[in-house]
Amino acid sequence: MVLLSDKEKRGFLQQLRRPGLDDLQKKVIIKKINERCRKVTICLRCGEKNGPVKKVGALKIIHEKYQVKKQDYETDLFHADFATASAQNPDLTTHLHKAQEDLSPLKVQRVFERISTEDCEVLGLDPINGRPENLVWTHLPVPPVCIRPSVAMEGAAGRLAHPFPPCSFNSQPQWSLSLSGTFLVRKMTSP
Repeated sequence: MVLLSDKEKRGFLQQLRRPGLDDLQKKVIIKKINERCRKVTICLRCGEKNGPVKKVGALKIIHEKYQVKKQDYETDLFHADFATASAQNPDLTTHLHKAQEDLSPLKVQRVFERISTEDCEVLGLDPINGRPENLVWTHLPVPPVCIRPSVAMEGAAGRLAHPFPPCSFNSQPQWSLSLSGTFLVRKMTSP
């Protein structure tokens, strides 16, 4: 997953695992790794194109896969897929260079789950307690009814839990929630 050759990765792992390494030295090594990985635009393992990943807005993450500076075969193939549509609608060609891949939370979590423990170490994360998939919230903490604060809503006193039914209703296609006793069980459906 880390865009380094195996030799480079082993070298950086040896540096990061050195006894007596302080936090400042570790940050310098991780910064070198980050700079080296930013320059790589093709994955060394699968050959897929890689572009910058950006956060757009509060909850949207995009992968600018087709906006790399060099034109190559995969980008040409992507633009060729839209050739007939561009002939029908000339406005499409003006927006084609802005194409991006939307990353849903489920897709991001699946990518994070595939990161190996070695790659976690290279990224400066704790491979046991600091796994990247733990950064994605899969459960929504809701306080019990007896301690929820009352809030004024449209002239009447309401509960803080009023926003939760629409949230759970809107997320039903992706999540199937069931309440058994005090445990909330979640089951993911495939996209």
